[in-house]
Amino acid sequence: MVITRRWAVFLVLVGVWTWLIWPRFGLAIWRDDRSFDGGSPTAFLWIHALLIAASLAIGTTVGVLGIRAWRAGTRAGTSAVTGTSAGAGAGAGAGTSAGAGTSAGAGTSAGAGTSAGAGTERSVAGPGSAPKD
Repeated sequence: MVITRRWAVFLVLVGVWTWLIWPRFGLAIWRDDRSFDGGSPTAFLWIHALLIAASLAIGTTVGVLGIRAWRAGTRAGTSAVTGTSAGAGAGAGAGTSAGAGTSAGAGTSAGAGTSAGAGTERSVAGPGSAPKD
C-alpha cells in the first residue's frame, strides 16, 4: 500500500479535527436537559458518551497512522510510504528479500512487503525493526 505525504497530512488533520469537535459535542451533551434524570445519567447520556469515546479512539488511531506515514516517508527519503512489512525477514543476498511483499524489478520477494528495483526493498517494518534500504 502506498500512502503519499498528502494522504498522511489528511489523516493527521482528521485526527486533529476529531479532537477539536467531539469534546465540544460532549460538553453540549453533558449540559443537555435530557442527560440527567434526578441526578442520574440517562440512556441519552450513555449512548452519546459511547459514541464520543469511539470517535475519539478512531480519530486518534487515524491521526497516529498519519504521523507514522509521514515519518516513514521522511526516513525513506521519498514522498510516499511504499508498503508495510509484517515478516521477520531481511534482505538475504543480491536481489532477494524475505519478509513481505510484491516484487517489481529484478528482485525476488516472499511474504507481504514491497520490493522495488534490483533486489532493494522499501517498506515500513513493524515496531523495533530497522528500515531496509
